[in-house]
Amino acid sequence: MALEGDAIPIPGTLEPANSNSSFDIHNDFYYELEKTYQSTQSLNADVDSSVRFQERTHFYTEKLEYPRHGTEPGFIFIFNQETFSERCKNRPGSTRDVNEIILCLQRLGFNIDRNKNILTDGGTEEIVAKLKELGSMNFSQYNSLMIFFLSHGHRFDFLETSDGIIRVDDIMGPFRASRTLKDKPKIFVFQACKGDEYVATGEVKPPPSPLASEIVFQDSYITPDTLIVFAAIEGTQAYRNPVLGSWFIQEMCRNFSAYGRKEDIISLFTRTTKCVCGNYYFSLDNITYRKQLPMLISTLTKKFYLNKNKDRHFLLHYTEKMHDVIDLVREIRECLTPTSSSSSSNSRAALREKLGLKDFKHVTLS
Repeated sequence: MALEGDAIPIPGTLEPANSNSSFDIHNDFYYELEKTYQSTQSLNADVDSSVRFQERTHFYTEKLEYPRHGTEPGFIFIFNQETFSERCKNRPGSTRDVNEIILCLQRLGFNIDRNKNILTDGGTEEIVAKLKELGSMNFSQYNSLMIFFLSHGHRFDFLETSDGIIRVDDIMGPFRASRTLKDKPKIFVFQACKGDEYVATGEVKPPPSPLASEIVFQDSYITPDTLIVFAAIEGTQAYRNPVLGSWFIQEMCRNFSAYGRKEDIISLFTRTTKCVCGNYYFSLDNITYRKQLPMLISTLTKKFYLNKNKDRHFLLHYTEKMHDVIDLVREIRECLTPTSSSSSSNSRAALREKLGLKDFKHVTLS
């Protein structure tokens, strides 16, 4: 059975890239680690959830971008599995992940209510009932859907609940038939292991593993306008620091906060994958260094941006104006090109009228 690994930092380590596991850590360090962990469990997002953000309608959007006709940027729901029965270890640090998700998405304009948009330590029946309830919602005013599931995981898309097992397909299924989500981006993020192997550098190499489970290629698994994000490829482990949170979720939130106002969702997760692969490792013997490789499966048909903002608005506005200038320059060049056709004379006359010029006596073509 594959369980999400705890990557514990060595004493004095400041960067998560140096997170190692050591069995010789001094007891005082464990005490400080536990004290810090307990303090992180009470963290709350510093954004007032009573103030609701509404989608801006006057900002420009790209032509190859999902339309945003609703008043809400998107609907967010987080399934956080942190405490388990005896069959699984608990997942300290998961609350830190939840807080970071809430913070970065609220700052990007998403409305998240801690009492309504989070289910913590749910059992299988409770999660299935909640998914059925969410699937029957009216999403007409929501421009997107984002579901996060943080838990332990296994091969073939099995995920742990507090009292049993659920599959990835069971989580996505209730939303496939939703009419109000048609032609809208649906994003599912799974922070969990997908096996007990590992991606490694060093002398010892693990056996090869497929990138995705075979179920991914079934017709009913994925529908259009869907993005599925796994913290690890099929058969491998995902890692979590019991104080700082999981590698993948923390890097996702950092990249969302830094680039979420100007880059589309695929670019953001590409940045996240690069950071997780390049900045983190985990070692038990200082010989073999275990890495983590996230994976995306996308059927998005357009670009999806987390919000509309003035920076992208001005960029798109001036890009459009620049295209108008280029078209005008091209028209001037065509009119100044020597020709005897009557159509050219007509176009020159039209251009003179457009530019407010009486003639082209003082206009030369360089």
